Amino acid sequence: MFLLKSLACLVLLAVANGQFDPNYASGRSGMVHLFEWKWDDIAAECENFLGPNGFAGVQVSPVNENAVKDTRPWWERYQPISYKLVTRSGNEEQFASMVRRCNSAGVRIYVDVIFNHMAADGGTYGTGGSTATPSSKSYPAVRNCELVGLRDLNQGNSYVQEKVAEFLNHLIDLGVAGFRVIDMGGEAISKSEYTGLGAITEFRHSDSIGKVFRGKDQLRYLVNWGTAWGFAASDRSLVFVDNHDNQRGHGAGGADVLTHKYKMASAFMLAHPFGTPRVMSSFSFSNTDQGPPTTDGHNIASPIFNSDLSCGGGWVCEHRWRQIYSMVAFRNAVGSDGIQNCNQIAFSRGSRGFVAFNNDNYDLNSSLQTGLPAGTYCDVISGDKIGSSCTGKSVSVGSDGRASIYIGTSELDGVLAIHYSTLLVLGLLLALALGGQAKSKSKSKKNKQKEAILPLAESCKAANCKLPDCRCSDAVLPRSKFQGKENEIPQFVTITFDDAVNAVNYAQYELLFEGLVNPDGCEAAGTFFLSHEYTDYVRVNALYRAGHEIALHSVTHGDGTDYWRSADVATLKMLEAFAKVDPKRVQGMRLPFLQISGNNTFVAARRLGLSYDSSWPTQQFKDPAMWPYTLDFKSNQDCQIGPCPQASIPGLCSMIDACVYPPEDDVDELFYWMLDNFNRHYLGSRAPFGMYLHAAWFSRGRNYFGAFKKFINHLITYPDVYFTGISRMLEYVKRPVLGAPFKDCPELPEAECRAVQCRVQKMSTGEERYMSVCDKCPAVYPWLDNPLGQQQ
Repeated sequence: MFLLKSLACLVLLAVANGQFDPNYASGRSGMVHLFEWKWDDIAAECENFLGPNGFAGVQVSPVNENAVKDTRPWWERYQPISYKLVTRSGNEEQFASMVRRCNSAGVRIYVDVIFNHMAADGGTYGTGGSTATPSSKSYPAVRNCELVGLRDLNQGNSYVQEKVAEFLNHLIDLGVAGFRVIDMGGEAISKSEYTGLGAITEFRHSDSIGKVFRGKDQLRYLVNWGTAWGFAASDRSLVFVDNHDNQRGHGAGGADVLTHKYKMASAFMLAHPFGTPRVMSSFSFSNTDQGPPTTDGHNIASPIFNSDLSCGGGWVCEHRWRQIYSMVAFRNAVGSDGIQNCNQIAFSRGSRGFVAFNNDNYDLNSSLQTGLPAGTYCDVISGDKIGSSCTGKSVSVGSDGRASIYIGTSELDGVLAIHYSTLLVLGLLLALALGGQAKSKSKSKKNKQKEAILPLAESCKAANCKLPDCRCSDAVLPRSKFQGKENEIPQFVTITFDDAVNAVNYAQYELLFEGLVNPDGCEAAGTFFLSHEYTDYVRVNALYRAGHEIALHSVTHGDGTDYWRSADVATLKMLEAFAKVDPKRVQGMRLPFLQISGNNTFVAARRLGLSYDSSWPTQQFKDPAMWPYTLDFKSNQDCQIGPCPQASIPGLCSMIDACVYPPEDDVDELFYWMLDNFNRHYLGSRAPFGMYLHAAWFSRGRNYFGAFKKFINHLITYPDVYFTGISRMLEYVKRPVLGAPFKDCPELPEAECRAVQCRVQKMSTGEERYMSVCDKCPAVYPWLDNPLGQQQ
């Protein structure tokens, strides 16, 4: 199924096993077959839904010119007459655009190719205007690409091989990630003849899963699901519940393809680690030959999207059912963890996810081992996690990992699924930047700290405050000689995230920065303000080694003014011990809830050796925009969450953390809203443009991720826009120049990390916690008073 560069490369690829790699973006799994969708609609779906919801790929209908048949049945796409890229789905330009846009959204494209045969006999007119007479079967017809129909092409002919290879290589050059081969087994041609060439579509999976969920086989038989059922090896099997053929009673599959309990079977497929899963997304039909919805009987109609994310206008869109897209997120969250705690109705995926099924005629009501850490989780089958609440069932897991699981026979889905990303106590703790104004938390007396008594800062005068050591809080250009040359000042964009790094948001971060290169040839980078609780330190190390800036946030998200001083010291030690981050490279901090505490925040930052703070928000938007400034003198910035500093803190830079409300959840509105804000800087003083985000911001709207990715992909095309971490941007602010801001790319840190999975005890509560760290597990769960997790 997967990528072959050309037929001549088969032997080399087989040695490297590259033909079994689906070429997915990191942290993603599972594809969807958007059957008979138009290319423009697929591109929009990648940006607006598939990318943000973690889908890894799309299988598209055949892309080359096909015969036009009366009544326009779906199967006319499988009657090719040329290798022109013109079909009812669109032309070559639209196809190429779709591939680019989907790849940018982290979604790979897989093409259903037909090179075994061409169209059937009879005079034939094609979707691209070609005409052919397949019945002639003459060699000149082949040479002119009027290739014969359902009679086989002569694959032993070198010219035919060349034409097929040219077609496939052209698709690869356009950016597709793979192609398709099918087998049901029990025929003259066996799948075993092809498993050395790539992954195969495993029809036996569809047939067998149908038998189980129809009740012909018992659910407990699934305990050895995989090769024991006669399937090809896991890495060589593309698995599915149904496909476009057997969904309509065509081709292979027989009577055991599911129509009932479809969601339950799909959930099992996505929850189980076997194979590479593919979800079907189809349209309604009253006869098995019926083609897709049209506007006039010929032109394919676009899907209509309802407020609950489902589709209308004749489209079914199974991939938009919550029970399916939530299980794609489940699969991404559990990663490669194996099955544990397996019994006849449930299993866990390591310590990351748990799923249960009820396919019986009586209620399931049992205490089951989930393998998950203690906490309350949202069942992604019955509802959605929104912030810190769940619209469906909540599941409480005890300190022993067990939970009371109930699935009634009257429940239509028959499935329950939870994973670590649905832990409700990890809800949206902080609304930063684009997500809305942060709210100050009330503090108990024990968390209050006496304000440091320091001399009040004087008003800033340019004569007394000069670069590189001092800058007033204003919008003045960095150098007076830059006046009138604003368009030669490099425009910096600083993308920042705070809170834990985990498998789900790490995949989003990888996708956001994938392929982004600044005009000077250096890799684009962002800044990550790290908190300890629930962080995957191995992934922090990966971000660090990729050139992203790592900065301080918190250990527990406490907001007391005593708390954060010890928390930042502890976080610094944890980053060094568990993620191999050099403390000397940690230059900044952002406090939980943006709760600064007057002078104390900034005095402590200087004592830690930090060069900047990014905790002071503003809601004043003036033109021209302010530049970052030092706290040597009195600040002119508005004080949103007090108390704000009044003293002089020489040399410490303060970022301007903007808090604003986004518009409606629409890709274009969000894109142009961000672009308008960017243009305040780019068309004005060229002050650095900061985007201050919480890790959970993308989950607040279904179009947020797609709009954000579209925005940064747009900016990276500018010849003078640079995506960097905050500390590198501040290097420029201290020593500004016109044109290219730096002579060299930053040196990447050497911090090799041997990933270790740890299960340690949290001493304050006795509960077990799971950690992913570099090289060596701590003895106990690290905390404020024991940041290295030493045995005490």
